[in-house]
Amino acid sequence: MEIYVRLRYLFLFGLLILLLGSGTIISSTLQPYLEQDAAATEATTEATDEAAADSTETALEPEATALPAAPDEATDAVQAPPAEAQSPASAADTAEMTPEATESPIEASAIVAPQFNVALPLADPPDIALGVLCAAVDVARFTLENFGGPMPFAGSYTITASGSSTTNSFQLAAGGSISFDAAGDAQVNAEYTLEDGTVNTLAANGDCIPRPSNTPTNTPTNTMTPTQSNTPTITNTPTQTFTPSITFTPSITFTPSETFTPSQTFTPSNTRTPRPTRTATNTRTPSNTPTITFTPSETFTPSQTFTPSQTFTPSETFTPSQTFTPSNTFTPSLTPTTDLGDPLLRLSVSCLPVLPGQAPQSLFRIRNVGGGMDDPGTYTVTDPRGGSATDSLQLDQGDMIEITAAADATVRVLYSTPSFQFVTLGVTGACQNAPTTTFTPTFTDTATPTDTATNPPPPPPTEPPPPATEPPPPPPTDTPIPPAPTNTPVPPPPPPVNNPPPPPVDEPPPAFPVIDMTVLVEDNEPVASSWTPIEVQPGADCPDWLIYHTDVTGDWEIFRLGDLPSAPNADVNLSRGVGSRVFDVMPSRSPDNEWIAFTSNRDGNWEIYISAIANDEIRRITNNTSGIDLDPVWSPLGSAIIFESKRGDTWDLYLFDLATGDETRLTSDSGNNINATWAHDSSKIAFQSDRDGFWQIYELDLATSEQRLLSDGIGDDHAPQYSDDDLMIAFRSYRDGDNSVVYTANADGAQVTRVSDPAANALNHSWSPDGQLIGYQSNMDGDDDIYVYEQQTQATRKLTENTIDDYAPTWVCNAPVIVFTSDITEDSNLFEAPALPIEAQPINVQTEASQLTFTLSSDQYPLDSPSEENASREESLPSPVKNR
Repeated sequence: MEIYVRLRYLFLFGLLILLLGSGTIISSTLQPYLEQDAAATEATTEATDEAAADSTETALEPEATALPAAPDEATDAVQAPPAEAQSPASAADTAEMTPEATESPIEASAIVAPQFNVALPLADPPDIALGVLCAAVDVARFTLENFGGPMPFAGSYTITASGSSTTNSFQLAAGGSISFDAAGDAQVNAEYTLEDGTVNTLAANGDCIPRPSNTPTNTPTNTMTPTQSNTPTITNTPTQTFTPSITFTPSITFTPSETFTPSQTFTPSNTRTPRPTRTATNTRTPSNTPTITFTPSETFTPSQTFTPSQTFTPSETFTPSQTFTPSNTFTPSLTPTTDLGDPLLRLSVSCLPVLPGQAPQSLFRIRNVGGGMDDPGTYTVTDPRGGSATDSLQLDQGDMIEITAAADATVRVLYSTPSFQFVTLGVTGACQNAPTTTFTPTFTDTATPTDTATNPPPPPPTEPPPPATEPPPPPPTDTPIPPAPTNTPVPPPPPPVNNPPPPPVDEPPPAFPVIDMTVLVEDNEPVASSWTPIEVQPGADCPDWLIYHTDVTGDWEIFRLGDLPSAPNADVNLSRGVGSRVFDVMPSRSPDNEWIAFTSNRDGNWEIYISAIANDEIRRITNNTSGIDLDPVWSPLGSAIIFESKRGDTWDLYLFDLATGDETRLTSDSGNNINATWAHDSSKIAFQSDRDGFWQIYELDLATSEQRLLSDGIGDDHAPQYSDDDLMIAFRSYRDGDNSVVYTANADGAQVTRVSDPAANALNHSWSPDGQLIGYQSNMDGDDDIYVYEQQTQATRKLTENTIDDYAPTWVCNAPVIVFTSDITEDSNLFEAPALPIEAQPINVQTEASQLTFTLSSDQYPLDSPSEENASREESLPSPVKNR
């Protein structure tokens, strides 16, 4: 038994040794295969990842060096990758991936760790930037560039130019980009969706159009002087081509009306194509009197006289060598184009990731993709809630600066090159959850944010959304919704509905602002501020440029039209208040032509500012905390500015002394007092007041503070204006019924004379510089046209004849030529035409008037003479017309 037990233990011990030895053999036998399988698995995984990345990048990224000829081609380049890009791996990679290597990991999967336990890194979200640069005059080059991870869904971009829009899709890999050219003032809106459902929208607009001050050097002072090269006695006598010899004296040769030399310089063929110019040497000479040359049947047809193909042809000896053909002065051949080596700045905007508890932000990039900048430029960052900040920049080739700002901020860049006098770029952020700026309550076209989801933009809700922690403002009624992306996959569930959407980025520039003067204002004391005196001298020569309103920057600004001889590089943007919903209106020119005063809401409420014509100095005149200040009028002596202000229950007139900075209240009765105008000797002002229950005209003696009534009490009287000798006033009145009718009266209110027909509504009257004519607009035939009334004969001429509106006349300094706004080009532009002879027939604006502005923006409400502009008031009053 003992032996049996021992043998049994020996057997068991031997069996145990045998089993342990077999396990070692199995382990050593499988180990090489396991190691090979693991290596093959790792190699396969790496090869697959690299192949997939290469395939994605190749399939989505267009060639960086090839610019598509059109947006459609750009889209095709993104959506149709080359055939060779479809392979997931290279041939070398395929050769290494043998069947044994690919099958081994599968066989060993029961032994090695399961693959689904391996943690894979998440892809970075896309970071799309929309940029714009000026490739040439009238050509803006837009770029969509991805600085982040690949786009999970296709986005869309819309190009808007010349009133039409084109939408295309895009989908960029990491580092991918596409570029496309569009019109110089085109606008592009891009929209894309992130994996979490966030929708980001971006906007950029070009401003690659000829600027008004960027005029070729061949100005009329060098080319249009008949005494230099085209004297009548040698080359072009009246008997050969033109009307009687009395018309073509050297001082009156090439004006639109054959007499008024301001038309010499304001016609598109001479000075206004494409950059209007007004030089003082060719204007308003005494020899241009109406009695000499106004024969409409012979000399007032621009088709005969003012088209280069008919007037200045070589057959009439006005050859290019004599500087009278467009090829030597204002043809596109002289239009600057970008040269190699010129600086070329690209301005772009993208949306930064929104972190918890952090407001959305935009990232702006300014990159120089051309040569180095010889001269510094500027960039302005405008936050709709925090004002504007301007800084200089000077970038070498390849340099870039980045700016972080609010989600709905706007950045504009201004710089110059050897080829361009001015290049301006502008982009606006519209990132997720960006608060929409609430418009100031003093406007009737207030735009406020909606409170709907944004992923993707849904149709307008039939019921208001549930309230957030704070009640949202009402939705806008006139703001278009950005177009939804085309072919966009359905994203994950959107964020809560109480997140406000990004502000719309494809809305057109806002309509001209109408200031609500009935708004209630708390009484307040102006904030005291230091003042550095300025000295303004009276009696300067009439300037050879004019002022007008334009929305070319995306908001409403005040621009100069025409060259400034003393400062040829001065900014044509005189108000320089670029920013979302910033408006600059109601300009008045100083008597020395060095400043303008205007009204702006750039600092939150309406205040009065002055801006230098020749440099960038802007100074704030009024400093109210809640008051509203409007309609500044510069005194003819230059020492003071009168404006109207509401700092309580009523509107009153105030005087600001430019030497001391002191403010004086001029009126303090129980009514509203507005619309002041200066007498030319600066001794008195006329204004309108409703203190008597309806609007009447009063006069205030500034030396004695005595006020007296000028109106006769028959009806509502508005907008007084002194004649050049201060002996008469022109005004408009509702005494004849519901229509506004223009009247004149003696300066003491006596001898009231009707000027316009009471059957029509007449507005915006203005005296000619010599006090002999009154221009105004009237809707006698159903649309607004320009009319001219002659004081001596009491005759009236209908100046324009169209089925569209012509309005807001002003006079060229020291000449019977009217500058006005017309919608004949489907957008508003400025035109001019001679007012005389008074018996002449109306003109067709499109064929017979001289066009002065040519941009696709709205250009309107010009100012030349008188030096104060009233049309931009838009008939806004603190109380309605009563007339009883």
